[in-house]
Amino acid sequence: MIWEKYGTTVYATLLFIFSIWWSLQFGDAEACPCGPLEDYIFKDDSFKRHDIYARLLGQLLGAFLTAKY
Repeated sequence: MIWEKYGTTVYATLLFIFSIWWSLQFGDAEACPCGPLEDYIFKDDSFKRHDIYARLLGQLLGAFLTAKY
């Protein structure tokens, strides 16, 4: 809708601004299921053992709900 009314330049600018906002709000959030496992394998400095379980549970729940949808 934005692209149809205002064109490519405004659309690209808004996508860039929203990308910056997303990274500021959600930090290292990612859709790739490999992320928590890579953190575990490579022992990321900010890694906590309970964090991987929460992330994997969230990904499994998201996959289940998406498949049901």
